[in-house]
Amino acid sequence: MEKTICTGESGIRVVTLRDPMRTAPEAGECELAYVEEGIMTLRGADGKPHTLRKGQGYFMRGGSGMSLTAVCSGRVNALRFPSEVASSVMSGYDLRCPVLERSGGEVSKLIHMVRGELEEKKFGYCVAAESEIKRFLLDMCRNCPLVYACRATAGDTDGLFGDLLAEIDRNYAEYTFDDAARFMCLSRAYFSVAFHKYTGTTFSQYLNYVRVRSAVAMLRSGEKTSITDVSVRCGFNTIRNFNRAFRDITGYSPRTLPEDYELPLSLRGA
Repeated sequence: MEKTICTGESGIRVVTLRDPMRTAPEAGECELAYVEEGIMTLRGADGKPHTLRKGQGYFMRGGSGMSLTAVCSGRVNALRFPSEVASSVMSGYDLRCPVLERSGGEVSKLIHMVRGELEEKKFGYCVAAESEIKRFLLDMCRNCPLVYACRATAGDTDGLFGDLLAEIDRNYAEYTFDDAARFMCLSRAYFSVAFHKYTGTTFSQYLNYVRVRSAVAMLRSGEKTSITDVSVRCGFNTIRNFNRAFRDITGYSPRTLPEDYELPLSLRGA
């Protein structure tokens, strides 16, 4: 059950959620909240469930596919506000994990301050409430891992896939399948199919190609570094995985790679 405690003319409102069942803010809204009682399951945009217990906070975007469900009887205090407020601070980014690393107590303090502004309605109260929210979001972004949020329209899928490949080129060492699916705002299953359709290969094959391409460049640079170090810098968890991927893609082992060997920039051009 959802109950609005107070609201302002700017669309900022404080609500209480009791025993929520797959609840979420409306499209065009964001939510900062904390669990006051009980245990909740927060399902992220990628479908991954996160368990929330008393005192923990979270950040959620409406229309993202995220939802909150009570595992047992409980209550959540939430602050909802227009997405434009978050966008002005987060600049196209989103949290890698919706569960806040900071304590829910700080979210509670924010909600208390904003509620005071909305109830007292002093001069400039909407501006004051929005300023408090923006200050909190800025601090949140400085202290939590971020990823790119979805920026595509329905007709711009090709353009966003191009952006994704550029993103992989920049961050290949640590980039994951989940990062890519979230970048595209697609479920894991649908992203897998869409990526293969666009590139003609699987995500793991493409990522390995980019990593091996970087390894080839490192080995040919003349830099004095071990093969193990190259494998780690390129994102491989073990030297065995590196050697196997390297041979599958180049036809050589790292030690027998010809000095004049060149790997095409794109797997699709290989």
